Amino acid sequence: MAQIDECLARSVAPREVCRSKLIFWLYYRCGFSASEIASLPNVELTTKGVESMIFRLVRLVRLAITEPKADKPDKGRGPGEKGIRPAESF
Repeated sequence: MAQIDECLARSVAPREVCRSKLIFWLYYRCGFSASEIASLPNVELTTKGVESMIFRLVRLVRLAITEPKADKPDKGRGPGEKGIRPAESF
């Protein structure tokens, strides 16, 4: 869980980290539905907006956890090729 939390902090724009973490953990740890999360006053998103954010956050976390580390060479890449990285800023 700490690794996921770090991925969220690194992969999301600084101004969105608190809200993104809140939505992610309410959904996955506490079992809130997207509509329950959307109804919270500090979330300021529709149900569809919450669902979209959860989808994006899961994709970012999966990429961050599964992408090869910079210090380990990836045999599948040719010289000078770059791997897929999540967006650093939004």
